[in-house]
Amino acid sequence: MKKYMFYLLIIVSFLILISACSSNTGSQTNENTYPEKDIQIYVPVDPGGQTDSSIRLIAKMLEDELETSITIVNQTGGGGSTALNTVANADPDGHTLFYDHQGTLMRMALGQSGLDPLEDFTPITTMTSTNQTMIANSDSGWDDIGDFFEDAKENPGKYSYGTNFGGGSFFMGAMMEQRTDVDLEFLEYTAESDRMPALMSGQIDIGASGIENAQGYQESGDLKILGVLTEERDENLPDVPTAKELGYDIVFPFTHVLYGPADLNEEIIKKWNNIVNELVEDEDYQKSIGDIYQNHDFKDYEETKRFVEEEINTINDLIDNLPEDIQKGL
Repeated sequence: MKKYMFYLLIIVSFLILISACSSNTGSQTNENTYPEKDIQIYVPVDPGGQTDSSIRLIAKMLEDELETSITIVNQTGGGGSTALNTVANADPDGHTLFYDHQGTLMRMALGQSGLDPLEDFTPITTMTSTNQTMIANSDSGWDDIGDFFEDAKENPGKYSYGTNFGGGSFFMGAMMEQRTDVDLEFLEYTAESDRMPALMSGQIDIGASGIENAQGYQESGDLKILGVLTEERDENLPDVPTAKELGYDIVFPFTHVLYGPADLNEEIIKKWNNIVNELVEDEDYQKSIGDIYQNHDFKDYEETKRFVEEEINTINDLIDNLPEDIQKGL
């Protein structure tokens, strides 16, 4: 009986060892062979805009590095909530991802998706950023954004700001109003393609636009760029001051973040961090990004997580300090 028990113990121990080795091998394979299939990146916007253009460019550059196909899925339903839910409910294996700028954080802060950016997602890395401007009619008489703020302070409620309520331009306007102590009339213009004609016709006095579109309108003589909402001047507009250099703490570039589902494997995060960081050394990539008026803006996982937390706090603070009638309309 003792001999039988001895052999049985050996067999059980051997089986436990085999099981442990198999488990470790499987885990190692999962980490080292990612991706194991095609990757889908969901964006909550239609094709053709700056968010869509940047991720398509990046995906094309990284397909060889990742040795797989990357498909960009434009899923705009529910104001982006459909795409968010698709990724939040996906397996955390790194093959279903989400890409957008602060617009996603704004929608979540307003409760439009029922999701939380840090509890329901893994913020993997930032990729590119797009500098934003404030523009006005060419005949406005304002030389720069500082002139506008001084005029608006002297004339509370006189000037209107066209914006997409609850969107990125709305929060830029809220930051502008709250940090300069001006009183503006916010008017609903959902699409930038509607705001620009309204500015040209004098229906609204000021609006926001990305660098590329703003520069085009300025070169045509239809509109004038009053200021750039960045830390430093944009190289595409070297003669246009930033709001910050004029003494106004208004910095709001659209920064694109790549998200995965919650509980994403650390090795997958590390792999994305490494390959996105290495893009800065790629001259073709840098030129291509510059051609669409964007900047390479890499932050690793820890930096990206802090960035998202800070942006959420900023957005919530802006919401809390909105006039009650505007809060109810969001």
